[in-house]
Amino acid sequence: MRDENHWDDDRQQDPLTTHEVSKPVLRELRELQKGRTDFNAPTREVEGSVTLRIDVAETNAPLAITFSDHATIGRKDPIADFIPEIDLTSYGAYQMGISRRHAIIKIVDKTLQVTDLGGRNGTYLNGVRVLPKQSALLNDGDELRLGRIVLNIHVQPEAQ
Repeated sequence: MRDENHWDDDRQQDPLTTHEVSKPVLRELRELQKGRTDFNAPTREVEGSVTLRIDVAETNAPLAITFSDHATIGRKDPIADFIPEIDLTSYGAYQMGISRRHAIIKIVDKTLQVTDLGGRNGTYLNGVRVLPKQSALLNDGDELRLGRIVLNIHVQPEAQ
């Protein structure tokens, strides 16, 4: 049977706690992510226009968008008369922490990239934070979290 103080004995042998270890690891991860645009390898080249089916988690109402250059993700701003191409207003965007101009998906060098536009609640691609004003490759099947809304991205095949 183990002594209740066994944890304390282990701590004396190895003085680093989880918190003390995680700070350097997080700093190293941030350094690795600086300027990084290759979070993952592209699954297919994109030419011309692209159609995305976006499944919004916990809803049965997917979005579909076709664009040839870029599509802004966010929520309506009636005062500035702005409606993003991917409008999450009807999904409770304001309450879920979505900025008016939260992120942008663009076609760059025949790949899809998502860029965080510096909103307060962040953009996460497959659980990894996309640093503000940085881009990451976006692939078919990726999970994109903006604020507290989770989107599953599906690149639709080109019409023949």
